[in-house]
Amino acid sequence: MRRDGRLAPIIAVFVLHILQSHMTRPYVPLFAASLDVGYLGVGIAAAALGFLPMLFALPVGNYADRWGPKPLILVGTGLNVVAFLLLWALPTLAVIIASQLMAGFANMLLNLSTQTYVGGLGRGRIAERNFSTFTMFSSIGQIGGPLLGGAIVSVFGFGAVFLTAAGLSMLSMIAALVLLPKLPRSVEARPAQASMARRAREYLKMRETQFLILTSCLMGIPEILRTSFLPLYLGTVAQLDPALVGYVLAIFSVAGFVAKSTLPRLVGRFGRQITLFVFTVGCALAIMAIPLSASLWVVAVITACMGLTFGLGRPLSMAMAADASRPSELGFVVALRLSGNRVTDFLLPMAFGAAASIGGIGVVFLTGGALMLLGAIAVIQPLPDDGKERG
Repeated sequence: MRRDGRLAPIIAVFVLHILQSHMTRPYVPLFAASLDVGYLGVGIAAAALGFLPMLFALPVGNYADRWGPKPLILVGTGLNVVAFLLLWALPTLAVIIASQLMAGFANMLLNLSTQTYVGGLGRGRIAERNFSTFTMFSSIGQIGGPLLGGAIVSVFGFGAVFLTAAGLSMLSMIAALVLLPKLPRSVEARPAQASMARRAREYLKMRETQFLILTSCLMGIPEILRTSFLPLYLGTVAQLDPALVGYVLAIFSVAGFVAKSTLPRLVGRFGRQITLFVFTVGCALAIMAIPLSASLWVVAVITACMGLTFGLGRPLSMAMAADASRPSELGFVVALRLSGNRVTDFLLPMAFGAAASIGGIGVVFLTGGALMLLGAIAVIQPLPDDGKERG
């Protein structure tokens, strides 16, 4: 019961963040496309989200271990307010890129701080249950965000959705100030005074850390496609209006919600690696099937399959970060995981944008699926302990 009570405030803050994030991220590429910037311009704008987190995740993780997550949450929500107000006031490609730089850094601050908090509440199966609960509640924002964003864009235009997101970010900041309690001591403990580079090398030598970073990077592929190139495909190839785009993207999140509810039972029966391998392959095949049809119903079914597989992979990689770290260095290990993920977030959108400029947007999905199939080979390699027996 106590665990649930400590989870509730951070869930409330994060759900508000996820709601504004998912009501804007799918529509920023469509907004950029409306300015005639081309697929490469869209890819550059999407890549901007991962640039600053790729550089600063480790120092921020070190800060979280020393001083706790609440200041990071307040800074992150404040940056979101500024980023969305810029998008609303100055609709140019340069401003889109600048706002995405800020929004990406803010998203990293909020993801790192909330995951550090949740990871400090337990290890092993407890961590899996906590992160499953945490990500299930975040699905509320993932489901509602595209629906709300699509409805606002259809009726009032892109500017209105950015202004609404700024208001939700302000509400998230107020919720953090009022609701967020003191962090448990096990996470607040000051880490040993070793250099970040040396500590990073120590963790990167561990097979468990390598595995969680690989898993996080793999799960970044469907996330990039879902928030950047799938909306473009739905809007330009399938010719759906923004409201229908929102419905299809919400199906992804509904399927992810269903998957997260089954996570503890599946891992308990099959172990982490088998579960990840099967669903990584399934996600890859679903991604590669997207360009086969522009039918609304076919794309909706394929998107649901992507959501089911993605919904299992993301909370598992979060739980593995909790298990791979020392209690006083959880924020640092979460930052390592996010650093690997943000390298993917930075490089792949530009590569996908270039591929789409040359071969069409369908090539993006074939390439993304092929990368996930290659990653599945590494996922199935033996680990010292796959987490099946953790308690």
